[in-house]
Amino acid sequence: MTKSKSHNAAYRLLVESRLTHLLEVSEIGISFDAIQSIIFDYPQNEVNACIVTFLALFGSSKTPLDEDALYSVIQDAWNYFPHRFLDGRCPADLMDQFG
Repeated sequence: MTKSKSHNAAYRLLVESRLTHLLEVSEIGISFDAIQSIIFDYPQNEVNACIVTFLALFGSSKTPLDEDALYSVIQDAWNYFPHRFLDGRCPADLMDQFG
């Protein structure tokens, strides 16, 4: 495993932890696996719609959430979780390939 891939894998674990924490705190009734599936299946040209979907989901939280943390974890989840349109890779992996 290259340095970039190992960094991406380690960072993905951190994002998973942060997202899981937000899901627990927000009590919105959606699982981590459901969030990961949404990201995996969203079309590549619909990233803005995906972000709006997540903001609406977390907007139903009964507990106030730190908006900066929420935006950051949504962005990181999109960039570090796999996507169908990238053949199961994440955008960060793709950037490493061409960077």
